[in-house]
Amino acid sequence: MKRYYPFAIILVIALVIIFIAVPKNKKESINPVNEKTEISDSNTFGTEVAGIVSNQTSVETIVQAKQQEIIDDPPKMTDDVLAIVDDAKITKEELDSIFNTMPSQIKEYYKDDKPGFLEELITRQLLLSEAKRQKIYNQEDYKDYLKQNPDKKEDIMVNLLLRKIANSVTLSENDLKDFYNQYKDQLPNKDYESVKERLRPMALEEKQRLKIDEFINKLKTKAKIVRNKK
Repeated sequence: MKRYYPFAIILVIALVIIFIAVPKNKKESINPVNEKTEISDSNTFGTEVAGIVSNQTSVETIVQAKQQEIIDDPPKMTDDVLAIVDDAKITKEELDSIFNTMPSQIKEYYKDDKPGFLEELITRQLLLSEAKRQKIYNQEDYKDYLKQNPDKKEDIMVNLLLRKIANSVTLSENDLKDFYNQYKDQLPNKDYESVKERLRPMALEEKQRLKIDEFINKLKTKAKIVRNKK
């Protein structure tokens, strides 16, 4: 079964969409990652939140979201409107426009799955609304990034919201031990003390990833999401 890129972090800054990519199988090999968080340029395909995605996980995903309420064929929804997220509309024109600006890897993944791509736009809209609610636009770093990318204000707000969530995550010694136990069969003859510092950034990124996924799921359960099923 095809699984969605859970939306949350691929801020391709010249575009308007974000994904979170993670391993399909937690037993996949683990590699060091870059923990640096920054706003990406227009050619970046990857994550922008404190090492949220491992280097080898550009296509697989972690969306285990609780299904939100679906209202079929709501009254007064015209054919060009694909979904309404609270009071924000997502139109077919908007979806096609964003899809056409996506990197080829994303286009290939979603070429036969426009409903799946729509779900990513729905998630983006939820994150954008939350960023506005938290007044991310008042932050100094938002203003600094906006000076460099004046036409990307929504992307910057969403990215800074996700960074805020990721930066709120801390890693305890027990968390690190749990992570080691999860992957120790891939580290033959390696005791915990000898590898724990190598594993620390990877354990942190996994915890950040799960925190963001949990945050998105909560937004979905609280929102009124209407889909046009015509």
